[in-house]
Amino acid sequence: MRGVIYARYSCDKQREESIEGQLRECRQFAKSQGIDVINEYIDRACSATTDQRPAFQRMISDSYLDRFDVVIVWKSDRFSRNRRQAMAYRDILKENNVKLLSATEPNIEGPAGILFEAMNDGYNEYYIAEMKVKMKRGEKENVLEGKINGGAIPFGFKRTGKYTWEVNEDEAKTVRYIFDTYASEDMTINALVKLLKKKGLFDRKGEPFKHATLYRMLSNRKYIGEYHWGEVSSNCLPVIVDKGIFDKVQERLKSHHRKAQSFRSDDEFLLSGKIFCGECGSLVVGESGTSRRGKVYRYYKCSKAKHKAQACQLKPIRKEALEGYVCFRALEFLEREANIDRLATEIQKYQMSQSPLQKELEKSIEDTSRKMDNLMKAIEAGLSPIDIKARYNELMDRRTELEHELDEEKCKNPVMDIEDIKLLLSKCRNVIPETDKEKKMLIDLLVRSIVIKDDGDIDICYNFRESSPKPTISFLGSTTNLGWSTILNLSRTLVYDVMVADQCFGVRLDASELYP
Repeated sequence: MRGVIYARYSCDKQREESIEGQLRECRQFAKSQGIDVINEYIDRACSATTDQRPAFQRMISDSYLDRFDVVIVWKSDRFSRNRRQAMAYRDILKENNVKLLSATEPNIEGPAGILFEAMNDGYNEYYIAEMKVKMKRGEKENVLEGKINGGAIPFGFKRTGKYTWEVNEDEAKTVRYIFDTYASEDMTINALVKLLKKKGLFDRKGEPFKHATLYRMLSNRKYIGEYHWGEVSSNCLPVIVDKGIFDKVQERLKSHHRKAQSFRSDDEFLLSGKIFCGECGSLVVGESGTSRRGKVYRYYKCSKAKHKAQACQLKPIRKEALEGYVCFRALEFLEREANIDRLATEIQKYQMSQSPLQKELEKSIEDTSRKMDNLMKAIEAGLSPIDIKARYNELMDRRTELEHELDEEKCKNPVMDIEDIKLLLSKCRNVIPETDKEKKMLIDLLVRSIVIKDDGDIDICYNFRESSPKPTISFLGSTTNLGWSTILNLSRTLVYDVMVADQCFGVRLDASELYP
């Protein structure tokens, strides 16, 4: 019979000699059974709780090729410690007419063998589960006793024993400088990265600090002596950073929080937060890449495809082409008079809904005026003016007071005339944005979301949201020669959260213009 040996050990802490011991006993077993060993498959530092083991998968693949009749393992737990996977791969070997034999355990045939395999597989999985529980319990006790369980040693600390760390003074000086600078200076992490490089302060490997490294450092509570492990914590570490400074840094980090991916490139991705993948529904984010010839490509990429290879089929899309195209379609949208009319109507409705007091004041003024008119009609009908003069003066004073309140309300929450809104929106379509700032203003003005599909289809959904400060109405008609930035700034005062369902439409792009 042709046989192969499969050997494995779990982690780097185990010695290479354990493989030699397994092979030796498997070879002795093969010799005693008259099996000719033709190959050996060995996985080093691979857990049997998963089937993602290179040599193991190669052995399973080779079983389809009729290259061997028997697989020999030292013990069944070398094959797998997962019951379901053990049963599944044992069935594959059986279908390929390959037996699985253990060199140190009984190899029982028939119905009893089925029961023994099930019991053995269950025990192998139970052993790992029980060991994990014991390890977690031991790790929890370590933390409660003020001991360190392990893990990467943060910059600023050094190991002094199996369970203890102490301050590395040379590195701690840099840590304190980083915290003090970020807490006292109004700067971003990117600016801090450049400052550290300029001052010649580098990480443990002698390389410049990166944005992600500094963010983790500034958020790491180990620097104030706190050690967290799962659900338990202990103040068992030496303090490097004062807690007051640390708390101030956390407040600045929160206030400086930005959209994911925005720090990865010097260029601003104008569509960040608005663009989604039509294949998987994930957010599409900005990313930069350099070709072999050194040319920098900036493009939008599905976040799922970015973090998980082959998880999504959406191709990366050129930044400049997509942003230019969206701006073009936004301006084209304003070319339609029907769209202008609909937008103006919806905007004015929203402005009115945001000022209910204005409606009430207008109604009260109307009611007061009607009562005054009735009094005048009564005088014309022959009633003595002397009898109704006091009431008429009272109503006049009330109307003057209401008109004053209405003027104040209009200044606080101006509601533009619908024709003024149409005029202002029409001006936007007569200019072409050239700078990124102008494009960004246009996108913020009109575009709510963009959905891109792999075949080139793009769905643009238009949206309007409020911006401040708001200009006075008198300023709107002050000139007919407004600059592009001024027009957009004024237009942004019109935009509110009004979603118009029939303003969504799909268009197709030439793929050669979009894909790098």
